[in-house]
Amino acid sequence: MHELTDIGAIQKNAYHAPVADTAAVVTIAAVANQFHVVDSIHFGFDVATDAAKNLLITFGGTTKFSIDIPLAVTNVGPHEMVFPRGLYTKTLNEAVVVTLSADGAGAIGKVNVTYR
Repeated sequence: MHELTDIGAIQKNAYHAPVADTAAVVTIAAVANQFHVVDSIHFGFDVATDAAKNLLITFGGTTKFSIDIPLAVTNVGPHEMVFPRGLYTKTLNEAVVVTLSADGAGAIGKVNVTYR
């Protein structure tokens, strides 16, 4: 049986808004003897994109979550992805990296991660 995470843990926030058309990347550094729980992700683009994009979440370099974002969806926003029980592996000492792919045609993406 797995233990539940501490629902009373203080939520933290990490944000990346590049100034150019590059991937928006949030890295949550590994903490000794602890694991991270991603509660929600908010993302958007400043203008319409030229093609579908991808949102990727890795824990310790291993893909935990990956979703393609259709073109019709990238042109509206902001968007919110909520993980009601939290997204985590419960493996200690792992960094978490959230990457919103670059547009390549001028749209600038922004990503915000709420985590414990």
